[in-house]
Amino acid sequence: PRPDDCLLMFLPISNYQQRMMCYAAFWFGFDLILTDPQRLFRALKELHPTLFVGPPLLYETIEGKLYNLPKWKKLAAEYGGRLIEKIPSADLRKKAAQKLYGEIYEALGGRMRFMITGMAPIKRSTLQLFARMQLPLFETYGLTESGPVALNVPGQNKMGSVGKPVEPGSVEIAEDGEIIVKKKFPQSLGYFDVPAEDQVATFLGDGRVATGDVGRFDEDGYLYLVGRKKEIIITPGGVKVHPEVLEGDIDASPDVAKSVVFGGVGLQTLVAVISVRGSLEAEIKDRVERHVDAVNAKHPSAIRVGKTVFTDTQFTRENGLLRPNLKLDRKKIQEYFAKDIGAME
Repeated sequence: PRPDDCLLMFLPISNYQQRMMCYAAFWFGFDLILTDPQRLFRALKELHPTLFVGPPLLYETIEGKLYNLPKWKKLAAEYGGRLIEKIPSADLRKKAAQKLYGEIYEALGGRMRFMITGMAPIKRSTLQLFARMQLPLFETYGLTESGPVALNVPGQNKMGSVGKPVEPGSVEIAEDGEIIVKKKFPQSLGYFDVPAEDQVATFLGDGRVATGDVGRFDEDGYLYLVGRKKEIIITPGGVKVHPEVLEGDIDASPDVAKSVVFGGVGLQTLVAVISVRGSLEAEIKDRVERHVDAVNAKHPSAIRVGKTVFTDTQFTRENGLLRPNLKLDRKKIQEYFAKDIGAME
């Protein structure tokens, strides 16, 4: 951070991440804006922050606004952005993007230098859009139990990864693929009012925390999240499937707001519930179906989506399909679309 930076915060300060950012502002001596979610977009526009941390849903909402532009404007923004990416000078790319995407720059205050997303997976198409707009959005990974784990930063950023470990050597991958985090000073030592025998699977001792996330490292040391251990689907043929992998591929379509993949007992094939942007027009459904076919072609036959369920219902906290932390509530979504998905136990 620099002395002329200004950090905007809108999430509850009871969250450890928010408190740490407050402390960082005091420690490094840069400005701090505190607001609430209802005033967020007004604060962004009028108070001109340079640093910002938000959930994927917020950035995906911005992508949705572009998607809902008239067709000619949407095409101009897409192809203009691709042309901008070919400009060799970073300064010229930035200036061209500010002209093409002026409304979005203005909505974010016009001075944004560094934006972070975490808390839940973000759509790849959203990251690609922000890169095309020359807006610095970086994906990170952290846990309430152990604090910050990994992050991307300028100059060390791989799209699709959650970055490199904040502390070298603090992350290891167990034999079953689970991510284990070790910290000298973990964020917490246990859960309140939970019997010790129910905590040993998470708190492994010696500052080690089992995250419940399945991940991998690439050859350059970047960490990738594959899915959650408890969400693994076992097909009738005994094949283990991480639904998040398929969902990430399906969500790459700009026509898709969010997808959820179901399978296992009672289903003979994998079923994808797909919430589309806008209305359920035949043209949109056709594009998404072709996209799902392309996704299936990338995977073995045992882990392909055999049925798609389309909806224009958006997954939100208000309708109960998102949890308070903005993650998918798979059980509620399964219940909501039970008739369309088919028999499940």
